[in-house]
Amino acid sequence: MDIDEFTSRYPSKNTKRNYRVTLNKYFSVLGVDPNSYFNNRDYEKDIEQFFQYRMNHNYAPKTINSDLGCIKVFLQHNRVDLPSIVWKDIRRRMGGTRARTQDKNLKPEELKVIMSHLDVRGRAFFLTMASSGMRIGELPEVTFGDMHLDEDPCRIVIRGNHTKTGDTRTAFISQEAKELILEWLKVRTDYIKSARRLRYKFERRDIEDYKRLTEDIKNLKDDRVFPFGEHSAREMWNQALEDAGLEDRDKDTNHRTLHPHSLRQFFRTNAGVVVNQDIAEALIGHEQGIISVYARYQKGAEDELAKLYKERVEAKVSIYSSIGELQKLNGIVEKQSEEIGIQKQNLRAVVECNRTLEEKVDRIGRLEGTLATIINMLQGNTPDVGLQRVLRDVDPSVAKRMEGDIVAHVEGSV
Repeated sequence: MDIDEFTSRYPSKNTKRNYRVTLNKYFSVLGVDPNSYFNNRDYEKDIEQFFQYRMNHNYAPKTINSDLGCIKVFLQHNRVDLPSIVWKDIRRRMGGTRARTQDKNLKPEELKVIMSHLDVRGRAFFLTMASSGMRIGELPEVTFGDMHLDEDPCRIVIRGNHTKTGDTRTAFISQEAKELILEWLKVRTDYIKSARRLRYKFERRDIEDYKRLTEDIKNLKDDRVFPFGEHSAREMWNQALEDAGLEDRDKDTNHRTLHPHSLRQFFRTNAGVVVNQDIAEALIGHEQGIISVYARYQKGAEDELAKLYKERVEAKVSIYSSIGELQKLNGIVEKQSEEIGIQKQNLRAVVECNRTLEEKVDRIGRLEGTLATIINMLQGNTPDVGLQRVLRDVDPSVAKRMEGDIVAHVEGSV
């Protein structure tokens, strides 16, 4: 079984990508061709070599553990099943399997500050994540058919081909998140048109980085509520953190201590205060919690989750005291965005004016040089068969008017 066939067994795009990256790195470290790998290899030695490479390059234990898990399953699919003691010994030497970065718990007041540095698109996206516990890779795949804004609480269906487990599940969002989505939908079409114009402009200049950032923006027929990808969402979040002065980094790993996954942790922590563990785990899509809840409530499980979310959870994952406060923020931020837009237009006008002036100054300089050459030639009363060359830098319309008179004058003087 090759890498493509192996990764095709997993429904999640993120899982496919991560496993492909891990396996390609594994074979790169070993310096072997994946297509001819399973041919009299010392697999224990290979695992040890890859493990040492990761350790020497200071990878976090959690990352190494995830990589080894991927490689273990890949080997098993190819009928290579190493003794469990091999894997246990390596994990023992890792010194744990937890993440090295010490993440911060995201506080409601911090989230409010971050929201104030996002446009309506970003606020709708990240408040939806915070009030639902959705993963950042799941939300960009939600279509209009998956989002039921007419229900209370608003229900979102996350399709199995976009979830980590491969099972379709349901999430709920707060009223304030719904309000922001409705505001976002008012400008969504304009956003897509603007993004398409920018992409075309930059593609013509061969700017690959910009193409990469906008490659997931399709067209007006895109039926996703948020027509952009995970990479663009992370860029928005990181910029908002920087603008808000909340871009703290772990002193050991230099990774941000607040990241989009912090919103999922925010939901889990606050929901866990008002509902039992199984309910909280089911709401964020953990398999064990879903199994427990559906075993308890049978066919009424989803209705029970919606009821508990509305009665207990929503208030704990909402960050504004009222919809009025949210609307006030929308007004302030949109006014600021409008003012920034006007300033950008004025700046572009100034830049264009400067560019025009520079062109005119350059043109005048070239004309002065050409005229000086002509004057010197006329004063010497000598014909110049290279007159056309002298005039080539003059504006064509000016040269055409001047050419006959100058030539006649020179010939007459002779």
